[in-house]
Amino acid sequence: MSYGVIDTLKKAHPVSQLCEVLDVHKSSYYYWQAHREPPAARIHLQVQVKAIHAEVNQTYGSRRMSDALKEKGLEVGRYQARCLMQEAGIVAIYPRNVIAIQQARSPVWQTTTSTVNLTPAHPTKNGWVTSPICGQHPAGCI
Repeated sequence: MSYGVIDTLKKAHPVSQLCEVLDVHKSSYYYWQAHREPPAARIHLQVQVKAIHAEVNQTYGSRRMSDALKEKGLEVGRYQARCLMQEAGIVAIYPRNVIAIQQARSPVWQTTTSTVNLTPAHPTKNGWVTSPICGQHPAGCI
């Protein structure tokens, strides 16, 4: 097919000229280029990313994924790791902060919030709540 010829010659000649000579629309060539099968090396990287993702309980983001791939001897940067994760449909699950959850459940937090009076101090005729400072000003809140 002429798309392969264009692909091999595009380093030496502009794509628009090659498409014109071979009577191919540029948009068709670019569509073919975007939707062809990825190379075997890219598929191998995606398989490695999926394996690491499963090993670490789905908690690695792109930075740690990049580091893990480098430990396996694959030179993959952070942004390439991000693209590989997106292509494989992988999303990192970040564990919740256990300390914040424990503090929210602590008796000190519960007693502090239960003793606070949350009723409005000065309701007006239309139901709006004003602060004591605004109520004392002759013109109201400015």
